[in-house]
Amino acid sequence: RSLPGAGAAAPVPYGRILATRTWIGATVAYFTSYWAVALMLVWLPSYLRNALGHPAHTAAVLIVVPWAVAAVALLAQAGITGRLMRRGVSSRRARGWVGGWLLALGAACLLAQTFVDGSTGKTVLVALGFGLGGSYATVAATTVAELAPTGRSGGALGAMNAVVTAAGLAAPAVVGALVDAQGNDGYHLAVTFSGVLLVIGAAASFLLIDPARDIARLAR
Repeated sequence: RSLPGAGAAAPVPYGRILATRTWIGATVAYFTSYWAVALMLVWLPSYLRNALGHPAHTAAVLIVVPWAVAAVALLAQAGITGRLMRRGVSSRRARGWVGGWLLALGAACLLAQTFVDGSTGKTVLVALGFGLGGSYATVAATTVAELAPTGRSGGALGAMNAVVTAAGLAAPAVVGALVDAQGNDGYHLAVTFSGVLLVIGAAASFLLIDPARDIARLAR
């Protein structure tokens, strides 16, 4: 007589899930995106006023723009990803590549502002850069949820969020140190550094995320 539960597959260890290239790629990409979100929350108002010279009332209006860009990007990403997957496109492309393009475009905008003179051009590029760069959350969550075996998605998502939210602590501190050391130039350096981080995030999303490949490996 067989024992209850005999023959049931043992749960996949979390260590194996967290060691997959997909989990690592999604976490790295989301970390860089969350860095951008943290700067929008904490330092963008000060950047608009002190570094770009916008009056307080103008900065109060402009601060909404990158959040609006992020909202549009999130909706567009969800629509594009859903349509691609309904057509049978792999998650690697529908999630990893679409999310990677969001980060890449955000990075391009943030890096381009270095070569633009005038507060108007810089403001537009920074708003687009942070808005696009800060819209990766849904890609990361759905990718890891797809990757993780039954009963493991909560832990895999929790581990990712634990790593990612560290950016919320690090980003404001790093920018504060740059501003203290270099004054208004520190703001511009922080924006450029954020662009470089988004390049890394985009590369991770393009090159590492492939849920189908890693699901097959976890099933072995």
